[in-house]
Amino acid sequence: MENFRKYMADNGIAESRTYALASAFNSMHKAYCEMDPWNRREFDSLFGPDIREGLIQYARNCPAANADLRGHVQKSVNVELLELPACE
Repeated sequence: MENFRKYMADNGIAESRTYALASAFNSMHKAYCEMDPWNRREFDSLFGPDIREGLIQYARNCPAANADLRGHVQKSVNVELLELPACE
């Protein structure tokens, strides 16, 4: 999470808030990864692309969250789902 905290601080988020925000993104990312592809689609529809982009940035900045999502999605799922945030 340290890389994500630095990413946020470097982009204008007060350093004093980065730990709480990184912890929240960590929890949200884990929950998102446990969803099936259809629930991920519903989540994206409900909360919009900004939350999804935040999860993507979290995954890009946290080595533990950088696993390849393609192993978690069956080939029968729509290709657009393969562009979701990487999950552990």
